[in-house]
Amino acid sequence: AQRVLADRLGRAPDYTYWYGHSGGARLGKLVNYNHYRTGANTGTDGEPVIDGIIVDDSGAGLYLPHVYRDGEDILFATAADRAAFVPMLEIAHQLYINDRNDPVPEWVSTSFLINKYRNAKALYDKGLGDRFRFYEVRGISHDGGEDLPDQRRGDTEILPLWQLMDGFIGLLDQWVSASRQPPATRSDWIELGDADGDGLNENPAVAFPQVACPLGVYYPFPPSSGRIGETAFAGFDGESEEPFDGRAVQKGDDGYPHIAIATFADMNRNGYRDLRETVTGAWRRLELIGPDEQFSRARYVRCVEDAVAKLASAGFIAPPVAGHYVERARRAPLPDWVR
Repeated sequence: AQRVLADRLGRAPDYTYWYGHSGGARLGKLVNYNHYRTGANTGTDGEPVIDGIIVDDSGAGLYLPHVYRDGEDILFATAADRAAFVPMLEIAHQLYINDRNDPVPEWVSTSFLINKYRNAKALYDKGLGDRFRFYEVRGISHDGGEDLPDQRRGDTEILPLWQLMDGFIGLLDQWVSASRQPPATRSDWIELGDADGDGLNENPAVAFPQVACPLGVYYPFPPSSGRIGETAFAGFDGESEEPFDGRAVQKGDDGYPHIAIATFADMNRNGYRDLRETVTGAWRRLELIGPDEQFSRARYVRCVEDAVAKLASAGFIAPPVAGHYVERARRAPLPDWVR
């Protein structure tokens, strides 16, 4: 790839980055994790072949940075091994929550998200915090909507991850090319998000404006398909029942849906299935408005402006994307059930 660019552009690239999603993300990890044994990331000039890595929702949250010899974890045990670790951003899709029943070592979980958490914490514990960042993104499962027009198909609705990925690429490039440290790790797991150890999460997971200023909830396993890796959307309409997801909806011999296991979108986080809130009710619960306030377009625009400003100041979204969100909040029609 470097030679192709050199032939076509007349000069070799200054930097080479690895982007991998799912299985490709696992291999990206191995570029860093396996270097200690093989020197796999060193070119003939003695410099890294890959200068920086974006790990995008690695498959099952693997691999984890452990190599055991005689019962001792030897991976990144020396300064030289740690020095060979190139800057790496890991993007974790929070709603990719599938579990597996595979036999695993005690330090591996059958939960994909937990593995991502453990991977990040292990790297920090091994002294690689100056070369690694972990960004957990709310409201999105394994797919980023790239192959769907307008990120929709039937009842499948996926947030456009590319709008954040553009920012992540820029952060990695500035980290490698200009030694500009990216923002701190962001996660809803307090072990990662609590930067100063005071018991408060100063750096919660990254939230799209659609999640920070919700008109409803994105949840995994669309009802019509139960397809892993995708999401659906349920609006705060104030009257419908909270929806079942598609994992346990089966058609019986009579052709009607039968619920084998109650797997539902808990939109108000109260632990049981009930009726949906109105947008006003949800915003009061989330403390986006006061207990006596009503949802309004003005409050919605203000919320989106604030959410976009936070994303832009961290470098997670580019100015054109930020402007798009604000303009849409100001002018796009709200759903007719919003109140």
